[in-house]
Amino acid sequence: GTPVTSPFDGTVVEWKVSDGAQVSKGDTVVSVEAMKMERAVTAPADGVLHIAVDTGEHAGRGAVLGAVE
Repeated sequence: GTPVTSPFDGTVVEWKVSDGAQVSKGDTVVSVEAMKMERAVTAPADGVLHIAVDTGEHAGRGAVLGAVE
């Protein structure tokens, strides 16, 4: 699948869609926060989202949060 990656070193705040949900390219799928700055991460492609990192977990910059297949 096409990876959904973290834009910076931070914490996964909230998944906006459920694991296994159908998403379209550009849909907001997850929010990541670092130092009180939150950024929405969008789906890189159309397909089914598979979550790899749970809410509340830390992710490094470029880490794979999930994938769209």
